[in-house]
Amino acid sequence: DPSLRFPFMTWEDVDNILLGSESSILFPELLWGGMSTDTAIFLQSAINITAVEENSQGKWRIFSKLGAGYSTLRSRGEIITNAYGCFPSIDKITGEVLDSFEITLSIRGSVPYDGTLLQSQSQVIDAMKEIMSILL
Repeated sequence: DPSLRFPFMTWEDVDNILLGSESSILFPELLWGGMSTDTAIFLQSAINITAVEENSQGKWRIFSKLGAGYSTLRSRGEIITNAYGCFPSIDKITGEVLDSFEITLSIRGSVPYDGTLLQSQSQVIDAMKEIMSILL
């Protein structure tokens, strides 16, 4: 529905957010960027990525964005991850998509006085693993 889109946003803008700019001034040699190169691998770690790679013939995608820090206002260590994953299962002979699983999720870890974010990270990891074990 066009009325729900950000004003003046184009497909090129979305492509840049997800995959990074094709002609980056700051990173001209970088082939991948945007949400495809997040440092967080919470979703990848919660699934059998080797099986996903094999079943999808390399056509899976994960886009994610990590936010992490210590809130002095709330005296809490906090991590939030937003992720989208698409995991198709492809017939090895015909190349036909047999099945597909997609997920979009946000997970927040928040622990009082967790300046190192280790406890917050553990909350996020545990939640991601539990969610994916239920869904897969």
